[in-house]
Amino acid sequence: MTKIGIELEHFVFDGNGNAPSIDLISTLYCRLCAEGYSFNKDQTVGVYKDTVWGRLYIKPDAYTHLLEIAFPPLSSLNDFSSIYGDTLETLSKALDDCGLHIEQGGCLHDMPLHYQIMASSDMQLARTKILAQRKLPLGNLAVPLFTSLIASTQVHLDQTADDPYSMSKKLYGIEYLFPLLFSSSKQFRNTQAHCIRPLIYRDNFVEGYTLTGFPAEVANSEAEYEGMVSQPWFIKDYSLIVPRAFRTIEFRGVDSLSSCNTILEMLALRLATRLVC
Repeated sequence: MTKIGIELEHFVFDGNGNAPSIDLISTLYCRLCAEGYSFNKDQTVGVYKDTVWGRLYIKPDAYTHLLEIAFPPLSSLNDFSSIYGDTLETLSKALDDCGLHIEQGGCLHDMPLHYQIMASSDMQLARTKILAQRKLPLGNLAVPLFTSLIASTQVHLDQTADDPYSMSKKLYGIEYLFPLLFSSSKQFRNTQAHCIRPLIYRDNFVEGYTLTGFPAEVANSEAEYEGMVSQPWFIKDYSLIVPRAFRTIEFRGVDSLSSCNTILEMLALRLATRLVC
């Protein structure tokens, strides 16, 4: 039976449009704990809740204004519909109690005011510091902490082929459908596009950085991929399709989505395209 993993990112701001403080986000987690969540002792920040499908996590994605909801592996679209409604209802109430709200979209128009780094692991903190200190490329959309500007709906699905790298190449051939159909990122500063998030990935790395967005080069084997990630320039694999452990493939090509029906449509297309590859 196919398992569906979903990680949903949302921007969160206060009533003045400012990024929340670390103290305010900590208060949000306390509010969630009053609603049945528990503090996540395996990471520095965040909360979790045990559900009938498994453990669900809510945590910051490196910044106070960027929340990630990591749903447990699910067996059907109906399961997602059920858990999504309950989760967003509880989260929205806790946010409202803290004077916060979800800002819809997959990209901010500019750097958020008063943003603060709030990493959920030492590795995430170290990676964020590298991004902040690196030499910027010359692209129009290049900014030091570009990861603070973008939010996505990431999906993990089981592999349907013995070789995930040849499967990934086929999947890239139809991946353009997802930013075309499910874009919620239209503008950054003075640049507009139908879906700008892949362009932000493109502009934030020098030409030789092969593992970003729609990559210029896709690994043909695990050994070739390991060679890429061992290069001195490597920070993280920012590609839109990434083979993972436990025979799964992670898809990152879709912006943050705020409608359950739209997410279900996207998941149905993901499942269908995976079968033909």
